[in-house]
Amino acid sequence: MKQSMKRIFTFALASAMALTMGSCGKQVAEETSSLPPVSSEPAEVQPQGNQNPLTGLYDLDETMVGKRPVSFMINNHHRSWPQRGISQADIIYELPVEGGLTRLMAIYADYSKTKDFGSNRSVRHDFVELSLPFHTIFIHWGGSTFGYDSLKKYGVDDIDGMIYANKYFYTDRSLHKDIEHTRFMTQENLQDALTGTKIELTGDTPAAYQFAQEEDSVSFTDSAKKVYVKVSSAVKTTFNYDETNKDYTKVEFDDDVIDGNTKEKVHIKNVFILYDNIPLMSDGLHVDLSLSSGGGWYLTNGTRTAITWSKGDAKNPLTFQTESGEALTVNPGNSWVLFVPDNMKEKTTFDDAQA
Repeated sequence: MKQSMKRIFTFALASAMALTMGSCGKQVAEETSSLPPVSSEPAEVQPQGNQNPLTGLYDLDETMVGKRPVSFMINNHHRSWPQRGISQADIIYELPVEGGLTRLMAIYADYSKTKDFGSNRSVRHDFVELSLPFHTIFIHWGGSTFGYDSLKKYGVDDIDGMIYANKYFYTDRSLHKDIEHTRFMTQENLQDALTGTKIELTGDTPAAYQFAQEEDSVSFTDSAKKVYVKVSSAVKTTFNYDETNKDYTKVEFDDDVIDGNTKEKVHIKNVFILYDNIPLMSDGLHVDLSLSSGGGWYLTNGTRTAITWSKGDAKNPLTFQTESGEALTVNPGNSWVLFVPDNMKEKTTFDDAQA
């Protein structure tokens, strides 16, 4: 009997211990499961530095934050090459002008690091309208009647070589070229001009595009490794994709586009080819872009997509949409915006299908 009771007691004790241990284990498990899950998502890295509103890159010098951009009218006649300072421009607009040629407007958010700018040429009214949304300080040497009228109409702060030729510009006679291809502005000239003219230097600058959050994140299905664009019988352009640098170089007049300051090819992250109605003006010489709306192409990372663009009022910014009507997202980086007459649209070809 004692032996039997002992076995019963031992069994009860063991059962009690097992229950106690089981309940403890359950409690620990419940407590453990109540902890928040560990996320496998990497923490979002916030960009460091000041964002350049014209390129989307976070590389704007602290001293240039809140400063107005400057825009330069740049000669694009082949005899004027190489141009100086264009590789450091944030945006370059290339537009048809009289005689079937094109001219450039180079815009800089940070103009403090460029040695020389030029050669400087006269203003045309279409360039003024493209500069207005950015509230630029407009630098040029002379202008058409329509160009001067546009500067006056919109109250643009400008620095004109016809007025300040010997004070804020210089002529590089060592080039032995026609005089209109030899007029430049140095960095020292520019700083003196900005101070001497007492132009307001501060102001807000809107973003040029809807930029992607990450560099090189925008690509498309269709290839654009070599893009041929015919603007006129005189101007034929090729954009060549550089696989190493993941950007484009440019050929025009069968020559590489070179920056005279660096003696190196100009590299372009984003290329816009925009088609527009471009009739002659009343004088039968100058041309007039509609700058209303149209179609075109966006090239980046060796790929392309068809886009639409619109502007309308002179003070409105250019906006870009995909074919489905959504706002176009653009890779951070510099850009080259080339306007082409509508009747030359079919002369734009891609890769080896040269027209």
